[in-house]
Amino acid sequence: MNIKAFLLASILGLSVPAIASTAIAPSAIAQVSAPVGTFVNNTWFVRISYINNAYFYEGNNKNTGDSITLSGATFGGNSNRRTMTWNNGGYRYQVAWQPNDPGTIRVQVFSPNGQRILNQLLSQAG
Repeated sequence: MNIKAFLLASILGLSVPAIASTAIAPSAIAQVSAPVGTFVNNTWFVRISYINNAYFYEGNNKNTGDSITLSGATFGGNSNRRTMTWNNGGYRYQVAWQPNDPGTIRVQVFSPNGQRILNQLLSQAG
């Protein structure tokens, strides 16, 4: 038996499950630990919902009445701080949270040039 072929097959056989689990795990973890519900502070009302395999963001400014609804979040972050991001016309709407405290979220909005134009902490209502 060719020892080089055996070693290569062994290495590849061990690598494939690791690659597959790495590719699957982030979205699976994010979906399980993502905050869902209504979050508020003095100015903002944000509802995050999961409907038909998509995360929705509904944001309302209590002072101006401005509102927006977005769907199709992408996930990022790490095990200590997760993020969901929605894009709309070059603007990025991002919700960040710590998995050990999903009752508090940080809502950030970034302009098309990358400047942060909103940065607010919100707490889960009720």
